[in-house]
Amino acid sequence: MRIFQIIHKYNPYIPYFENKYNIRDLGLTYSEHRNMLRRDRFYSPHILKPALNNESHAFYTMWNYSALQIKWAQERGWKETDLKKILFAQIEDFKPDVFYSCSPIHFKKHEINNIGNHKMIKIAWFASPEKNNIDFSAYNTRLTNYPIDVRKKSETNYRTDLFQPSIDPEMADIAESNDREVDIFFYGQYYPDYFKTRNKYIDKLIELKKRENWNIRIALLYNLEYKTVLPRLIPKKVRNSRFTKWFRLKNKIVFPLEVIRENTVNPYYGIDLYNEISKSKIVFNAAVDFSGEYKVNMRNIETLGCAAHMISDDGIYPKGLEKGSDFTIYHSFEDFVEKVKYFLSNPEESRKIALKGYHTVHNNFSKEIQWQKFQKIVENLK
Repeated sequence: MRIFQIIHKYNPYIPYFENKYNIRDLGLTYSEHRNMLRRDRFYSPHILKPALNNESHAFYTMWNYSALQIKWAQERGWKETDLKKILFAQIEDFKPDVFYSCSPIHFKKHEINNIGNHKMIKIAWFASPEKNNIDFSAYNTRLTNYPIDVRKKSETNYRTDLFQPSIDPEMADIAESNDREVDIFFYGQYYPDYFKTRNKYIDKLIELKKRENWNIRIALLYNLEYKTVLPRLIPKKVRNSRFTKWFRLKNKIVFPLEVIRENTVNPYYGIDLYNEISKSKIVFNAAVDFSGEYKVNMRNIETLGCAAHMISDDGIYPKGLEKGSDFTIYHSFEDFVEKVKYFLSNPEESRKIALKGYHTVHNNFSKEIQWQKFQKIVENLK
């Protein structure tokens, strides 16, 4: 099977990646640049085994990362800068049997219908309440790890298959290479929408950090929001001018609060994130609001995969993960604090749970199992 997999650039990650490696100063070829992305492990739980290993029957790319994709065109003597045209040319050049998009939000139905030949199987990954007018009927199936999304085709006009992310094989070595100096670690998004419950917990976690003598590290991704009196009627080119940037600096930041900004660090990505998790005894987890009782966020895989003890909100977890054995649950933030106190005072018991969770995800959510499941889905689509 020849598989062509794409992801899209995550805007906060790209500057992080480029600054980390001084990418713009290295003069990399397309292949070298892509391999650095692959080795940095961004989005690795969703990247299929052949693509992550750079096997000859797999092609993987971050399709709308212009600094990467334009190199592919230039190396073929092509002056094209339209990133979709470059992607479609890559597909035509590679001639895959399966096109696997982890970026369906950026494509219309007619664009997907027109790529490849009529025999090429097209699969999308998407697990979000925001459908964004995506017509998944352009794909042979939509993959998701959110069980509520798996409905009959007659109800949705498209097929859906349950499909889980996997651990990254690199996690095993990383988990053994660091001392666990951090007592509690949380990482994730802090936005007004979809995270209201978790945001309240983060606020309380910061209060906990200020009053307890624990090493608590909180890495948050957020957008600064300003209180501004600039009229909306001002032309966009003026609102985006240097004057506006200066004006914002003179105005009050209304989100997040100063106490949040002062007590958190910038987010980590890819292999750097796995290193931070592996330095932590306990990782705090709380699902997004929309998922309800289903707890399917990536922290399950990443935390347990790096052998940290996850303490998480109660609910329904992916099949194979056992509450109270592979990780610990809490019923309120106060309950979380009591459990942290207990496990920090009983580190051997905490470590036992962490290692049980580690072995569970490495045995049940490996890259090999993920790839086998993907191949079975493809076979059922033929």
